Parts: sequence; C-alpha cells; structure tokens
Amino acid sequence: MLKPVSTSVSYICNMKKYILTNLALCLLFIIACRENVPMNEIHLKIGQIHIIQLEQSAGTGYQWELFNNHTEVVQVAMDARNSKKDSLVVGGKQNLEVKLTGKKKGNSKLVLQLKRSWENQAIEQKEYTIIVN
Repeated sequence: MLKPVSTSVSYICNMKKYILTNLALCLLFIIACRENVPMNEIHLKIGQIHIIQLEQSAGTGYQWELFNNHTEVVQVAMDARNSKKDSLVVGGKQNLEVKLTGKKKGNSKLVLQLKRSWENQAIEQKEYTIIVN
C-alpha cells in the first residue's frame, strides 16, 4: 500500500533537517577540539618522550636541521633511517625521527628547517612549542 505523497515529503524534509543538524554538531565538535590545543604545541612531563616523524630525501641534499633549541628544558635526538620501500634506491626517502625528552619544567621553542647545508634558504620550516610540566 502506498503512502500519501504529503507524508513522504514531510518525512524527507525531517530527515534532511536531522542530517544537517548532526553535521553541524559534528563540525562544531571538531572546531572546539582543535582550538583547545594547537597542532604545534607539545606537552611533556619530566622524563616523558615524544617522537616527531618527518620525511626527507637526503640524497637530494635536503635534510631537516635543528635551527634553535633550548636544551635546558628538552633534550632532542635526531635519527634518520631509510624507508623500507626506498631502502635500495639511491637518494630514496628517509624517515627522520626527532625524539624529545622533557628535562626541566619550562617552555621551549623548537624550530626545524628542511634545507641543504650549503644554502641559507629553507624550503620548509616546522615550529613546535614544547611545554614541560
């Protein structure tokens, strides 16, 4: 048995309102979560370790370099390894692991630049604010 057209139309309108309301709520939730902690802010406790993963192509001369670091607040160790799929390719990509360890309470700004050692200009720069509690 077929429903009257007016019932079907009202059902569709109600579903559209329901879907749009839920989408709006999801967007508000995502925005609220992103505003609480900036993407480049890292919170550590003393002794806690945080790892930043970066990609570089050392064979082209471009490598991530530590531009500035306040070593009294955080200890930084960098370790580059060839990615598995590019391990046999000359100039293949490398995965750079930047290991941060909280040393002392305070704030620090970490700046990493992707550049060639013989050039002054970086092609990319990443900045992180590290807060050790």
